[in-house]
Amino acid sequence: MSNAILYYRTTSTTTTAIASLPSNQKILFDDSAVRLEKITRPYKNNVTDTAVVTSDGTRSTNIQDNGILSNTYQLRCSFRMDKAAATTAYANLETFMKRTQVETKFPYGNIGLFVPNMSLPFTLDPNATADTNATRGLSIKDVDIEWNPKEIKTLYITILLKFGGTL
Repeated sequence: MSNAILYYRTTSTTTTAIASLPSNQKILFDDSAVRLEKITRPYKNNVTDTAVVTSDGTRSTNIQDNGILSNTYQLRCSFRMDKAAATTAYANLETFMKRTQVETKFPYGNIGLFVPNMSLPFTLDPNATADTNATRGLSIKDVDIEWNPKEIKTLYITILLKFGGTL
């Protein structure tokens, strides 16, 4: 059983159930070979403040809301590379990293994240249909791959996903 699934959509898999996506379009995180250690979701508003002094000498601070500055998902994972499932998951991740992150049907990102045990606030599916383009999605911004010689068989991977679209 997976405790999370990272996947991507294509025009031909717009509405396919996540469980039915081809195996090379998803990474299944479980508690053995491919582990999702934690998810963090930093959200930042683009709020600026400006100190002003009025003509009578009163001091105040003006606040301006300029929308969202960033909305990201950070996944911290470990892959036990002596296990076949981890080797497959790593190959899939390499494919995810290299492919186009947006396309006509998915203008805000074609990556999705399914977290069944904690749907809100982490699960996000690019919501395109046969007739309409997606109004939200994720894209891979950064992937950091770490190897510690003391843990010969394990890769530690951090994936930074950027949210695009309408909340």
